[in-house]
Amino acid sequence: MARSIAAWSGLRQSLGENERDEILDLLARLAAIRREAEKLFPNARAFVRPGFDEPAKLLKIRSK
Repeated sequence: MARSIAAWSGLRQSLGENERDEILDLLARLAAIRREAEKLFPNARAFVRPGFDEPAKLLKIRSK
């Protein structure tokens, strides 16, 4: 979600005034969705997917 917000923010910078207002509305909705998701799933960012999110050191130790 953060990447989407960043991408839309960047796009907003390069467009005209009318499009900027529309994108601002979208950004507000995305921010609201993010707040609700963080309320529903407060520990989601701490979740570690084995093999994907593990530190490189740990993966090297496991492969030996």
